Amino acid sequence: MIALPPPEFHCRPMAHVQPFAPTEVSDPLTETKLLDVPDTPKIPDEIERFTTLGRLVPGIAHDVNNLLTVICGYAELLTEELALGDPRRGLFSLIVELGQQAGELLTYVNGLSRTPAVTGVRLPELFAKVGRILPRYVGADLRFSAECAPGLGLIPLDPIEAVQVVLNLVGNARDATPQGGAIAVRAVGRTLAEARPGWPHTVPAGRFAVLTVSDTGRGMDDDILLRIFEHHFTTRVDCGGTGTGLATVARIVAGARGFIQVESEPDWGTRFRIFFPMD
Repeated sequence: MIALPPPEFHCRPMAHVQPFAPTEVSDPLTETKLLDVPDTPKIPDEIERFTTLGRLVPGIAHDVNNLLTVICGYAELLTEELALGDPRRGLFSLIVELGQQAGELLTYVNGLSRTPAVTGVRLPELFAKVGRILPRYVGADLRFSAECAPGLGLIPLDPIEAVQVVLNLVGNARDATPQGGAIAVRAVGRTLAEARPGWPHTVPAGRFAVLTVSDTGRGMDDDILLRIFEHHFTTRVDCGGTGTGLATVARIVAGARGFIQVESEPDWGTRFRIFFPMD
């Protein structure tokens, strides 16, 4: 595996797949070749289970949220009892902050049982929100960097779902990257003059906010790449993998009228590009 400084990641070209079409944008990665990941058909047997889960989720989310309220309340009380210079104040404040974020995630989970209204989000605001927790989420054993271009327009995505997309992609990169590797998250604006290959179908010409998550991890071969968006497909059964992370990313991106490009090669790393149309 080659060691490259983030965020400049380069995956070895895959010889059997057609390259990107040229665009009017200067992009050092336009030479990179992609594997076309086909759409995965829904599994009819899962419909009934999802319906049952949809009925159970509101009650469970309500009970867990009540527990979080108690935890955050006691953490706030303990913070107030400590002297201003006490280093433990920061720890209790972190408990409150993470508890509030968990409450937001519960709101999202509860929303899975109904059709939520899409309010839209800007990627600079998203980076400001998750930027503080991502280094801790990745861990000290990996190099991590994040960049976001200013002034990116509104994308049609619920803010909580946007956080989940980033966390799922970064978590997937973290689990695939050995100690000493690197992960980079980048968001930029792109104007495509011509269509490019992607999932669930070709990325059309137009203006996009592009979220990229790259790693120098183990990478994936063609057989794995063809199945990464399947529900419950995982290569990490022995490590507790559930196979729902990338399937959830695919569902959220498709619901936001977005597109996904995946580039990977064993021992050379992986790069996910998410194209969100900008209104």
